[in-house]
Amino acid sequence: MAQGRAASDGRKVVLIATDPRELALNEYDLNDANFLLETIRAILTKMLTNILKEQHIEQTLDFTIVRESRRDALGGNQSESPARRQRFQRVG
Repeated sequence: MAQGRAASDGRKVVLIATDPRELALNEYDLNDANFLLETIRAILTKMLTNILKEQHIEQTLDFTIVRESRRDALGGNQSESPARRQRFQRVG
């Protein structure tokens, strides 16, 4: 499908085929998502604070992350419609 050279050492790399898979979520995926969300929030807060200082704007940043309940993320929600369950499935 594709070929090239590795950026680190210049060795030849060949991609022969792809095989899409579907993996079930686990608690580590949710922890990673939470960590990423909090990291992005901290970076944005720092960037916005710096911009406010540069512009001499005296405003405090106080925002919270609005997130949906993840109660059913691992077990799956049996009450959701078939159309919603199939939203991210590969077709064709």
